[in-house]
Amino acid sequence: MSALMLAKGILGVAVLFLIYLVLSFVIPKLSSFRVSPKNRQDKELTSSSMGQAGRGQFK
Repeated sequence: MSALMLAKGILGVAVLFLIYLVLSFVIPKLSSFRVSPKNRQDKELTSSSMGQAGRGQFK
């Protein structure tokens, strides 16, 4: 019985992690669609402290 509960717990965590991965992938796409001019987004990323490194990561 405890093994079944453990399996359910692991499955739950895995599902939550998958949802988190999907959301972390989808939300930036949606926000970049919302900010239609791409120049503005690039300027924001460049003005951030990371500069070029940050820009490379986000693409």
